[in-house]
Amino acid sequence: MKVQFLLVFFLKAVRCQATESVLDMFPEFKREIGRIDVLQPRIDGLQTRIDGLERENKALKARVKAGSGNTYTRWGKTSCPSTAALVYEGYAAGNAKTEKGGGANFLCLPKDPEWRSYSDSKASWIGRIFGVEYQIKDNSVYSTSFHDKEMPCSVCLITEKSTSLMVPGKVTCPTGWTKEYTGYLMSQAIGGNRQPSEYILCDENLDAVDGNKADNDQGNVYLVEGVCGSLKCPPYVGGRELTCVVCSK
Repeated sequence: MKVQFLLVFFLKAVRCQATESVLDMFPEFKREIGRIDVLQPRIDGLQTRIDGLERENKALKARVKAGSGNTYTRWGKTSCPSTAALVYEGYAAGNAKTEKGGGANFLCLPKDPEWRSYSDSKASWIGRIFGVEYQIKDNSVYSTSFHDKEMPCSVCLITEKSTSLMVPGKVTCPTGWTKEYTGYLMSQAIGGNRQPSEYILCDENLDAVDGNKADNDQGNVYLVEGVCGSLKCPPYVGGRELTCVVCSK
């Protein structure tokens, strides 16, 4: 074992001596190597700074990524697609069909409301909001078992994407966009003294609010059909229920 160690030491010494002899033959090259040796600490310092800046850049990108995203409401469902995270689930709510005044948009009310100062007596001059029921007995798009049942909703967060868009009349997204969910366009019905509402996209696979099957007939949503005339037909077809899709990018 001792003999092997001495042999290795001897070979290393011969190699170093040979290298030194070669450098003596090229004095200019030897001077350049000397300069590199002098500059090496500065080079090492610059590399350390570069490594630190790269770590800071990665951390900054991670913070931006964590804080980015957008939200949308998934009407008719208590969960979010696999492409999104659930922020909260709740109950679809809006104006009653014959109310004068009040809001025209739908809201997704959380299941766990919080209160501040309040009075439980009914006021004369005040806005009001009602639960929303499916009205789908006159069509075959959805199962009629959902007729008169209350609509749930869920608010969904899409990360790493900055915008979402509801596209009416489509079940696919434009090139470069990701489909979140698809279904049918719904709104308040026309006729009588019914008040207008916004158009919303109800999921193609409906859920209903558990434990409430009463036909309150206050806030309602119906499927939306195209009407030929000012609406271009074709490509649209009169009397055909309109689809829609939520897309993100």
